[in-house]
Amino acid sequence: MTELCVMCDKLASTKCTRCDATLYSSDACLRSDVENHDLVCTSFGFLPPLPAMDGKCVLGILFPGNDTRPELVWVPISGFADGDTGISFEEAEIGSYFDPTAVPERLYSERNRVRNRDTRSMLEAWHATSGTANKCIKAMGGNGDGPFYDWRGSVLVLAMTRPTGFMVDPGAYKNAEPADFRDAADFLLDHGNDLHGNLLRQTLGTLGGRPAELGASLGSKAVQPANENGGGNTIVAEME
Repeated sequence: MTELCVMCDKLASTKCTRCDATLYSSDACLRSDVENHDLVCTSFGFLPPLPAMDGKCVLGILFPGNDTRPELVWVPISGFADGDTGISFEEAEIGSYFDPTAVPERLYSERNRVRNRDTRSMLEAWHATSGTANKCIKAMGGNGDGPFYDWRGSVLVLAMTRPTGFMVDPGAYKNAEPADFRDAADFLLDHGNDLHGNLLRQTLGTLGGRPAELGASLGSKAVQPANENGGGNTIVAEME
């Protein structure tokens, strides 16, 4: 796989020497990412122990509501087959990262609007709709570049492969990488920014918890019930 800069998506020529995982195309890109990357540099260099359990687990990025530093966490993944089509889908078991009384919602992002490029992975962001303001995301936006949205409680971001067709390959969860953290941070800080409102498209339907069809309504968000295997009851999708 071609190694690309997490900032500009150009070919990488250098990397962080501490975590040995985050790639940059130039010293300028490295310097511009220092403050953000420092939050998870050690985490990507020394991953948390894989839990002793059967089945699939993927590395996700947790932006805790009551702390200022994001964490890398392991998230169990379960599978199920659609009763009508027989197509297999995956669902993330996210309950342990949210208050038992919370009903988390999820958003999807495939476009980094801050850097005007596609995200490296399709991002699925689970977030609470109540509770105290998220300290972690507020701390990342300390320079005035967001957040524009009032994130509440914890936010959990998972990386997914891009679906090639919902009736063929609906996409699957995978381990989050440094580029996914950069895209997730940009998304969480920029979400709700009116300057980018004309890039929103309304999701008209869902299939297996995934956005299924894009409509023509601009500047809007669609709320749909999650399927019975999901961890929350609402799906919101944001795409270009």
